[in-house]
Amino acid sequence: MADCGAKYLIVLSQSGAVSKAANDTLIELKARSVSIFAPKFDVASELALLKMLDECACTGVPPIKGCIDVALVLQDAMFENITLDQWDAAIKAKVYTAWNLHSLLLKDLDFFILLSSLAGIVG
Repeated sequence: MADCGAKYLIVLSQSGAVSKAANDTLIELKARSVSIFAPKFDVASELALLKMLDECACTGVPPIKGCIDVALVLQDAMFENITLDQWDAAIKAKVYTAWNLHSLLLKDLDFFILLSSLAGIVG
């Protein structure tokens, strides 16, 4: 996205940018004058997402023009062995995140992309 001119990126994840690769990417983007906000965050929480969007608006971040949702909580188990708690965790990440983004983001987005894989849910 930065290669196509994006100057502001909000990257939300439950773990935050904790890996060396993630931190290296943040450093590279900042060196290219991209403002990037990458908090540890649960997008499946509607209240938390609403608060974060309000904070962005109050700090001068331009209106959000696009969204790519790649939410995943990996529950690595064969389908016949998956527990209800594992199933719920995987589904919550996908369904609630997609719904919250759909409900709370501006309706005049340039793009809204939801990515998923059945393997990410049933192993």
